[in-house]
Amino acid sequence: MSIDGAAGASAGWQATLIQKYKQLQFKISGTSSAQYFVTLNTTSGIIESGWKDSPSTEKTVSFVPPEKADITGFIIYMMTKDGKRAENRVSGIRLTGDSAPLVLSPGIQSKNTAKLDLRRALATSGDFSVRALADRNVFLIETDKTLSLEELKAGHLPAAELGETDGVKWMYMKMPGDIDYAGMEYAVAIAAKGKIKAVSVVTTRDTKNHVRDEAVRVAKETANTDISKLVTKHEAEWSQYWAASGLKLDDPDFQTWWYRMVYMMRCFSKPGVVPAGLWAFQPTDTPNWHGDYHHNYNAWQPYWAPLIVNHPDQTQPWIDYMNELLPRLKWLAKESYDCEGAFVGISSFAYEPDPAKCKSKNRRQIAIEPWGYTMGMIGMSAQILWYHHLYQPDKEYLKNKIYPVVKEAALFFCSFAEKCQKDEKGKAKYGPSCSPEHGGFGVYNVPFDLAYARYTIKAAISAAGELDCDQALVERFKKAIALLPEYPTAPDAEGKPIVVDWTGCKFRDIGEHNIVVPAIPVFPGEQVTWFSPASDKALFENTLRQTIHRGCNSTVMLSVGKARLSMPEALNDLRSYYKPKVQTNGMFYWPLHGFYLAESTGISAGISEFLLQSVDHIIRVFPCWPKDKDASFTDLRAQGGFLVSAEQKGAKLTKLEITSTVGGKLRLLNPSTGKIEERETKKGERVVFKK
Repeated sequence: MSIDGAAGASAGWQATLIQKYKQLQFKISGTSSAQYFVTLNTTSGIIESGWKDSPSTEKTVSFVPPEKADITGFIIYMMTKDGKRAENRVSGIRLTGDSAPLVLSPGIQSKNTAKLDLRRALATSGDFSVRALADRNVFLIETDKTLSLEELKAGHLPAAELGETDGVKWMYMKMPGDIDYAGMEYAVAIAAKGKIKAVSVVTTRDTKNHVRDEAVRVAKETANTDISKLVTKHEAEWSQYWAASGLKLDDPDFQTWWYRMVYMMRCFSKPGVVPAGLWAFQPTDTPNWHGDYHHNYNAWQPYWAPLIVNHPDQTQPWIDYMNELLPRLKWLAKESYDCEGAFVGISSFAYEPDPAKCKSKNRRQIAIEPWGYTMGMIGMSAQILWYHHLYQPDKEYLKNKIYPVVKEAALFFCSFAEKCQKDEKGKAKYGPSCSPEHGGFGVYNVPFDLAYARYTIKAAISAAGELDCDQALVERFKKAIALLPEYPTAPDAEGKPIVVDWTGCKFRDIGEHNIVVPAIPVFPGEQVTWFSPASDKALFENTLRQTIHRGCNSTVMLSVGKARLSMPEALNDLRSYYKPKVQTNGMFYWPLHGFYLAESTGISAGISEFLLQSVDHIIRVFPCWPKDKDASFTDLRAQGGFLVSAEQKGAKLTKLEITSTVGGKLRLLNPSTGKIEERETKKGERVVFKK
C-alpha cells in the first residue's frame, strides 16, 4: 500500500467477513514516513488501534477483541506522516477462531471493477448487472451464472427452511415472538429465465398471504416479465427522483458527496416502509446497540436530510412511526415523570406494541441510564414532523399526522416546567436531566433540553393557530416558555462567556463532545439564528469555535451551526473531517460507529445548507458559500413550500427563481440590499428576481 500528498493523507484495505473470528494477525513493514491503523468491526462494537509507526523490518502484529466478542470485519489503514510517499508492505493476513483459519491475500482480488450508475440505479461487475427494482422488493440480476440461496445460521434463531416450488428456489424463516410480540416471517425466492434472475424478499408486513408463496409468486412473475419493461419502469422512477432537485458546484468533493448521499437516501427510505435503524446497510445477527433508533441524534439525521433536497415524502416513515409510538410515549411520560404529554427514551425499536397491551416486565420499555433521561429527545424526535409541515405545508396532514405528536411533545415540556422548582427570578430549575452523552443524571438547564423545549412549544402554538384549536392550551404553553431559564454559561480561558452543558459546568469540563450540546440552540434547535441580536450571535460564535467534538454526527451539527451564522470556516470544517472518511465507493466510514450508517446522508443536507437556508421562513441564498467558487442549484426546498433555484458566477448572484408550491407569504433576505423583502404568492407562481 502506498500514498503521498498532504501530511495525514491515508488509504485503507477492508474485508467484511461472513464467518466470525477471534484474532486478526498479519505481517507488516514500511518506510520511515508510514504509519498504520487497524479498525476491528466486532460483535461488541468498533475497536481502533490508533496510529502506529510502521516497523522498518517485517513484524507480525496481532489484534484480539475483548472476551466474548467476535471479529466480523476489519480495515488496515496507512498514512503518510509528512506528505512524502509512504509505503506499507502487508502480508500473511490470517484470522483464527472457532471456525477454520482464514488466510487472505492482500491487494485487489479481481480485475473486474464494480461500477454503480447513480442515474439509472444500476450496478455492474464483470458479467453481472444488478438492479434493486424501484417498484418492488426484487433484485433483478442479469448473469449466465446459476444463483443459489444459502442460510447463514444464527445460534439464537431457528433454522430456516429451504426448498423449491415450480422451479423457484426459496428460503423461509419464522422469527420467534414472545409474550407481547407475535414474531415475524420472511421469505427469499429466486426465479430464473435464461440470464434473468429475480430475487424477491417478502415479509409479513408486505402481504396477508403466506410469505413463502408470495415470495415465489413475485419472483416468478418478475422473471417472466419483459425485461425491457422492468428496466424502463425502474429507470423512469429514478429519473423522476433525480428531477426533483440538483446542483452543480465548483467543488468536486461536495458535488460527488451530495449526489451519492441523495442516492443513498432512496435506498432505505420511501413512503410505506419501516424507518431505517442504525445499521440500515450492514445488518448482522448482533448489531451494535441492537440496531435501534437512537433518539438523541442518530435517528434524527436521516429524516432531516430529505426536506431541503426536495424529497419530503422520504420523511413519511418517521412520521408514521412516531404516530404509532405515541401511546407508548404518553405512557412513559406518566410512568417516569408523572407528567402529561409524551416522552421518549434514548432507544426504541420498530413494531413496538402499546404498553397497555403488554404483559412482560416493564412492558417492553428500555431505560438505559443515564442517556435515557435526556428530556430534549422528545423534541428532537418530534422536530422532523414539524419540519415536514414547514417544508411541505398541508393543513389536513398537519391535523391528522403532525399536530397530534407535536402537541403531546410540547405538553410534556410544559408539564415538566410547571412541576420544576423555581429560582429567585421565577424561572424553572429545568431538570434533573442528562446532557447527551456526557456526565451523569442529575444536572439542570441542559441547552439540549431548553432549546428543544422552546422549539417544540413554539411549534405547537403555531400549529394550534393554523388549526384554530386548543386556545386554552396555547395560553398554558406561552406561560411555560416564560418559565424556561437562559442557557448556562461559563468564562472561557480569556474570560469571555461560552455556553456550557449544564448549570455549574465549567469551560473544558468536557474535553470532547460526542454530541455538541452547547451548539444545539443554533442547530438543530434553531433558537439562535442569523437574525438574532448581536450579543446572542457573538456568544454562540465563540461557543461554536471552542466546542471540541469526537466526530461522526457532531461534525454535521457543528458545521451547519456555523453555516447558519455564516462563519467562514464552516465549509472547510465539514470537508476536512469527512475527506479522509470517504470510501472508494463514495460512501463514508463513520468513525467510532462503522460503515455506511443511514445518518451519513445528513452530509447532503449539510452541503445544501451552504447554498440555501430558510430558518423562520426567511430565505437566504448562498449564505455560507465562498465567493470564489461558482455554484448553481435547482429546486432546493425552503420553508413555506418554496422551491428555490439560483446561480453564483464570478462572485455574483446571476440567477434567482422561486416557485411557490402552496401559495403564501414569501420572505427573502435580498442579497443586494441585505433587507428582508416580503410578498404574497399564489400556488404555482414563479418569482424571478433580476440581477
